[in-house]
Amino acid sequence: MKYILALLLSIPFFISCSDDEGPQNFLERYDNSVWEINFDGVPLVYNKFHNNESNPIVEWHKNVNLNCFYFFSIENAGGGLIEVSNNRIIIEIPHPGTTNDYRNLTFTENGNTINLKVEVFENGISKSVVNYVLNRSSFKPQNVQICNNN
Repeated sequence: MKYILALLLSIPFFISCSDDEGPQNFLERYDNSVWEINFDGVPLVYNKFHNNESNPIVEWHKNVNLNCFYFFSIENAGGGLIEVSNNRIIIEIPHPGTTNDYRNLTFTENGNTINLKVEVFENGISKSVVNYVLNRSSFKPQNVQICNNN
C-alpha cells in the first residue's frame, strides 16, 4: 500500500517537470552571437543578433582605408522584423525617401553557418538578389574604432 501511495504522489511531480516551452526561435538561439561576412577571405562586415524584435540585428562595416567601422542599426534604419521562425528571420528595410523601395534581409540557419539573402525591391518588384554566407566570429565590437559620419 505504501508503494501505491508513493507512486500516486509522485505522478504530479513528473507531470509538472515536462518542458512545454518547445524549441527556441532563431533570435533566442543566436542572441548576442556575432557573425562575419568575408570578402575574398577578409572579414569586412559583422552582424550581431539580439533577441529583440524592434532591433534584432546590428552591423559593423569595416572601412579598410580609414581602419575604422561604420555602425548600423536595423532599428535606426527604420527597418522591421517581418518573420521570426525556428530557423530564420526576415527583416524589411525601407529605402530612405521612397515609399515602395526596400530591401529584405533573410537570415537562414544552415548547419554551422547562416545564409543571408539580400533582395532589393523597387516599386514592390524584386530587382536583384545577392547571397552571402556568415561564419561565427570572435569579433568584439566594444574594441573597435567607429568612423566619423562626416
